[in-house]
Amino acid sequence: MAGDLVTQDGQIQFGGVLFGETTEYVGDQLTGWDDLPDLDVGSVPMPTQHGAWPGSLLAGTRELQWDFTVLPDDLATFPQLLARLRAATAPTPDERDLVVQLAGARRLMRGRVIRRSLPADRQYTRGEPSGSVVWQCSDPRRYDVTESESRTALPAREPGLEWSGQPENQMSAQQAAGTGPLYGWWSDVDPVITGDGVGPASVKATVAGSELVWSFDNPNGDYGWPVQGGDPVNFTNALAPAVGGVTVLNWWGPGNTYLDQTVSLEGIGTLSLVAPEGAVSVQPIVSFPTVMASPVPIGTASLRIGTGEGLGYPVDYGTPGSTGNVAPLNMGDAPAHPVVEFRGPVVRPRLTQTGTGRVLEYDITLTESDVLRVDCAAGTVKLNGTASRLYTATKASHPEQVFTLEPGETPMAFRCANQFYDPAASVTVRWRNAYW
Repeated sequence: MAGDLVTQDGQIQFGGVLFGETTEYVGDQLTGWDDLPDLDVGSVPMPTQHGAWPGSLLAGTRELQWDFTVLPDDLATFPQLLARLRAATAPTPDERDLVVQLAGARRLMRGRVIRRSLPADRQYTRGEPSGSVVWQCSDPRRYDVTESESRTALPAREPGLEWSGQPENQMSAQQAAGTGPLYGWWSDVDPVITGDGVGPASVKATVAGSELVWSFDNPNGDYGWPVQGGDPVNFTNALAPAVGGVTVLNWWGPGNTYLDQTVSLEGIGTLSLVAPEGAVSVQPIVSFPTVMASPVPIGTASLRIGTGEGLGYPVDYGTPGSTGNVAPLNMGDAPAHPVVEFRGPVVRPRLTQTGTGRVLEYDITLTESDVLRVDCAAGTVKLNGTASRLYTATKASHPEQVFTLEPGETPMAFRCANQFYDPAASVTVRWRNAYW
């Protein structure tokens, strides 16, 4: 763990070596630690009056200079102390962990040594040289050593009381059996619906992409069957598997306002999910991907809404559900870049900052063993730690570097493609509190 050697104020750990208090590398002064880094001020002067339009403030690198004196407990160990100092402060291509504790606060930065001064003067020959080390940190922010974490699954309703029985089929007996009056279904010219009002009703698509819609006389005047946001909805049909069709649920709001659409893969005859917020009706549909050579029976269908009625004993209040929301708390005073991990099974995972509207969304399918890791500081998106999947970012997705956690809480919502909802999917947000 970074900073595991640091135990008190006035200590610095870098390159696996502890400097400062209680060591033989005695610190005299650390410059730049509590200073603000140099700021690039983007203000633009006003052409016709005094002052300027305030522009962005972008921090540059932070440089830390530590002045020290080497005071060996035993002069015989002086060569070894110098060798350890030189090795720890040698130039390196990559930045390393730099941990400093002052005023009871232990902070982490990443830096490289860009200067080391160790004059070979009379103090040096006596085995008590004084010198200085300068680190340059490309990220000027200081961070808590301990990483914070927040996790959530996709939204899931509170199960509440355990109800006995199953919800009833909302369709009439004849419509559910695929028989009876043809007004149980409708289409706009195509496909063609045929039947005698008694036996099986049939359908034939003469145009690719045409749709057969299950019909219901809604007392509210809305399309489809009445529903409420959050209601469990299960629609099954025998037609889509028989013809390789696509099962669809259209969701409508008040006044026949279109809200959303849930679509299955080809040949799938079942959709089970929760009605979206604001929905007042649901409309079952089968879409035909190709032209049909001859009519086929519509077959059986079922639309179940809700959870059924009647309490079963003993009463089971169920386990808590998931809201699908997280609110990472950055306790510092500077914005922090999180690391976001999406875990499957999930299709098109999306994480939205509900306050700012910033979105991370990727058009990718993750299995149960897959992890999509988004490093917002580095701007990388990697599948299972190796393969870049940055190109899967959707048009709605913002650049990863702007997806920051400002000081305070940042409420977020985890969602995915509706038709592939799986409660086992999750998102984990990791961050360190950041300070100027």
